[in-house]
Amino acid sequence: MSGVKLVLGPESALAKDQAQQLRYSSAEMRWLHAGSLVVALFVIANAILAGRYPAYLPWAFVANACSAVRYSGYIHALNHAHKLNERVHWSLELILGAWSPFILGFTETQRVHLAHHRYETGPGDPDNFITDSKSPSVALIRCAFIFEYWFVYAARHGWLSRRFWPFYLCRLAIFAGVFWLSGTSAALIAYVLAIKVGTAASFFNFSYLAHVHEGQRGNYILAWPPALVWLGRALLGRHASDTAGFHAVHHARPWVSTARLDRAYELLTARAGSAPSASVQ
Repeated sequence: MSGVKLVLGPESALAKDQAQQLRYSSAEMRWLHAGSLVVALFVIANAILAGRYPAYLPWAFVANACSAVRYSGYIHALNHAHKLNERVHWSLELILGAWSPFILGFTETQRVHLAHHRYETGPGDPDNFITDSKSPSVALIRCAFIFEYWFVYAARHGWLSRRFWPFYLCRLAIFAGVFWLSGTSAALIAYVLAIKVGTAASFFNFSYLAHVHEGQRGNYILAWPPALVWLGRALLGRHASDTAGFHAVHHARPWVSTARLDRAYELLTARAGSAPSASVQ
């Protein structure tokens, strides 16, 4: 795997009909919302089953770690599909994936993520918590605790509104309920640890490798081997795997559906008048 920097000039602008085809559709937004709920419930059910049937624990761990990556891909896509401060359905605002006692709701998560797009590794970027790491190993550890850091970041910026707290108390109840229903050991392994592993792997690609290459910060394309691309899409979903792989395209055109970033890359480089391999440096 190597990182390459995408170069887009004014000539790479998309035609109106092409841009419309690449945007999030209403149906896709509904599917992403439903998918996030299903995945969150699947993770909770896995943890509970692991508590009831100890032999299932290793499978629950692996399934939940992969599901955490897929869930992050769905929520990230919804961050861009919805307008900032747009009222969303309460079930999305709740963020049913209550992976930690310190996790934000959808509105706060969206605000933190869009701050990352606004500052892009510059001063004020909340993801500098990861990109400032002195080594990849430190970055990997920090990635596991990114949700807790975002909670602190949002609190420091005064983004925890009155509407935040009722949903936050519900998330705490869900988190405690998983421990109560599955037992402490199963919850720690199949729920907390599995989610931390999945989150660390996801954000290491999404927030570190896609932004730091050979010590230089920027927005990069991750050139994965084709077999690994196929496996990532199959296990984790395109919204997660392609956002990491085509991260430079995502930052250049954040309104493009994260399931169509590969198509956007082809169109953008073709309109620039060169083959995709010649449009990166």
